[in-house]
Order: sequence, then C-alpha cells, then structure tokens
Amino acid sequence: MIRLALVGDDAEFRPWLRQIAERRWGEVALRVASRGMDSELAALFPNLRELADWEELLSPTVALTDWDVLLCGFAENDALQEERLKKLAALGKPLVIAHPAVGSMLTAYELELQQREGQTRLWPFLPLRNHPLVNVLAGMLADAAASPIGPVEQLTVTRALMQRDRAAVVGQFSRDLDLIRAIAGEIKSVLAMGPARGEGVNAAAAFANLGVQLENAAPLVIRWGIAPGAAAQESALILTGSVGQIVWRLPTWNDPGECVVRIGQQENSLAHPAWDQMEACCDQLAHLLNQAPTQPTWNDAARAIELTEALEKSLSRGRRIEVRTEEAADVDNFKSVMASVGCLFLLLIPLFLLGVALVSKLLKAAGWQGPAWLPDHAWAYLLLIPAAVYLIAQLVIKLALMPPSGKDGEDQK
Repeated sequence: MIRLALVGDDAEFRPWLRQIAERRWGEVALRVASRGMDSELAALFPNLRELADWEELLSPTVALTDWDVLLCGFAENDALQEERLKKLAALGKPLVIAHPAVGSMLTAYELELQQREGQTRLWPFLPLRNHPLVNVLAGMLADAAASPIGPVEQLTVTRALMQRDRAAVVGQFSRDLDLIRAIAGEIKSVLAMGPARGEGVNAAAAFANLGVQLENAAPLVIRWGIAPGAAAQESALILTGSVGQIVWRLPTWNDPGECVVRIGQQENSLAHPAWDQMEACCDQLAHLLNQAPTQPTWNDAARAIELTEALEKSLSRGRRIEVRTEEAADVDNFKSVMASVGCLFLLLIPLFLLGVALVSKLLKAAGWQGPAWLPDHAWAYLLLIPAAVYLIAQLVIKLALMPPSGKDGEDQK
C-alpha cells in the first residue's frame, strides 16, 4: 500500500484521495495543515498524522521512510510555494504537483533541471491527458483519412467556470493547454482577447469573459474561452471538420463525459476504450515510483506555464505573443553572448578613457613625466589590448563550434 504525504491545499487531489480510500489502494500518512484543508480526509484515513509546518518534512522528526510520494497542492503564497517545491524536490522522493503550482516559467524549468540531475521525479497532476480520446483525436488531426468529419479545420475548448477571477481562469487555461498540446501539437503563439482591462491585467472584466486564440505549426484555428452565462455547467472540446463536428463533453471526477460525432442531423457516439480516471492516476503514480515514463512529463507542465505567461503578456500588451518552439542552437547562443560582450565593451570604453585621462592629468599635475620612451597620450593605445582579446576569443569560440566537415564535403549540406 502506497503511503502519501500531502502539502498545501488538497482541493485538486480530494476526489482522487476519496476514491483511493474507497478502493483501499493507499493511504495518506502525513498532512501539513493549511487553510485549504478538508476535514473529510481525517475520517477517510484514521492513521493520518498532522504536521504543523511543511519544514518538518525536512527535519529528522519525519523520516523519509514514513512516506513514498508527496502530493503538493496550491499554496497561499506564490513565493513560498516556489521555494518550498525546490526544497522538497531536493529530498529525492517522487512528487505529484497540482498544476499550475508555480507561476514562473523559470521556477518550472529549475525544477525540471533538478529532475534531470536525478534529485527527484515529478508528475504534474493532469489526469485528463491520459484519456484514450486524446490519442484518437490527435490521430484525426494528423491523418484526415482517419477523421469521420473530414479534414479538421478548427479546435475549440469552451470552459464552464463558476469562479471567474484571475486565479481560477488562468489556472484552468494552463491545465487545458496541456490537453490542447497533446491533441494539436506545439503552440507557436498566443493572442488573448477580452474587454477593456481598466488599470491593469488583473481587472476582473479581463478574465471573466476571456477568449484566447492559439496558433500551431499546422493551419488550424485553435480557440479557448469561457462559456457564456454564470449557470453554464458543461465544458466541451469541439473539433470542426469540413463535413461535421466532434463534440467531447469533458469528463470530471463525477461525470465520465461523452463524445459524439455530428454530421448534418445525425449524431453518433465516438467509440473509444473505456477509461477510469482513478485507475489512470494510480497507473501514472506507479510509473513514477518505478522510474518509468509518465504522461504528462514535467517538461510539458513547464511548457504550459510558459504559454500561460504569454497569455498575460498578450492581455497586457494587446497583441499576439510569439513563443519559441525549438531549443536554442549553440551558434545562436554564441552570437547572443558575443553581442552582449560587445555591447558591454562599447559601454565601458568611454568610462575607461575618462578614467585614464583623469589619472594622466593628475600625474602630470604632480610633476610625473613618465619614462622617456613612452610617447605622450600613449595610454590610449591600451584599448587595443582588450579589443584584441575580444576579437581573438570570438574567433576561437567560433572555430570550436564549427561542425567538422566530411572528407568529401558530404557532411555539410
């Protein structure tokens, strides 16, 4: 039986933990108290041990053998959350993290770096990614012959949200981004559309009726938006093709959802393998413990956080934000570094000239003439030394990064 430890608000994990208790799949052994906690868990897990502070997990009073996997929910303070995740990741135990648990792309990639260095294993809690319909719909986008509605021209996600403040809307958008990327591929740009934003991007009206247009590598229209009307209860993902639509009523913990194909007046269910959200989450947790690949990866979560940051930039600037989709090449890194060093060098030249001229004047005023072989104002030629070092460094690094050519020139194309 897997022993879980819980830190932060448990709202995201609560339906899953309830089913874990019902099916006796595991137990919550430790829980750090917070305002977001629910008293129900104490009744479901009678052996639950309450901790007053998350730092107790780092102290000798709590042994690492007391728990197997740490569930990290949302924190009340973003700065505390990011620092906490870094320290907990350094414990070397698997972490399941509510998404988006961090608001900074840099923090997300720092955690990814910790995982690559073998300090921990991370799984973002995005269970919908493992629904079998994700692969079915992605296959239709990749191959028009496999689509019953013809070539797919548009993907639309409509979310019904009772709370429409910034945290709720941005959090749901970030979670849906992972689903959209799994079906439509990598996102290249983000354009947020909303009403007048008042004095800043945090104005309530900017998020209550938010609409977002995304662009991928294919000529596919991708839209995400809030369902109109405060009473809207259903969320849906819709694929629109040349001859019809596929409407997927997105599942929740209490509703398995439904997917239908609509062509004209006809409506038929889209066949797909059965899916149990509880079992899917437990399977991924088993993969996490066995160091097997999980879906989604933490890199997927970091990418979603990066695109979410682009959303807020687009909303504040009122324009489309392009997002880099490939790794920076060594040559591009070299050019960036050399350009930065060159600009710094040009900025320091006037300061250097001013300083040396001032020192020269002071020495002459004190009666120092210098050696007879040194011409007047020869100090200006000292600038040639750093310039020569800079140019030589540029040449050496460029030659080092140059790919080796084949004997007959076949390696370079």
